[in-house]
Amino acid sequence: MNLVLKLRKENITGDYLVFLPGLAEIRNLRDLLVANKIDPEQIVEVHSLFSDELYHNLFLSKTKNKLILATNIGESSITLPFCRVVIDFCLTRKNFSK
Repeated sequence: MNLVLKLRKENITGDYLVFLPGLAEIRNLRDLLVANKIDPEQIVEVHSLFSDELYHNLFLSKTKNKLILATNIGESSITLPFCRVVIDFCLTRKNFSK
């Protein structure tokens, strides 16, 4: 989270894309960002429960400098025309139940 906040303070114009391993991590980071005075309207979640409202917020919203918090579902399936910063912590979720 500190890296995200530090980059936001540098005032780089454009959207920020942050890859996280799952929905729980997305929600946790969202809560931390809102607690650190990031406008919730600027935060968009991209995950397997992606809805029409989220689609609108991601592609049709006039909001600038969005923080897009995404699972790896977004790595190969979406192109973000105004994305200027990509943060990938290289975290993955592994299932060891065999």
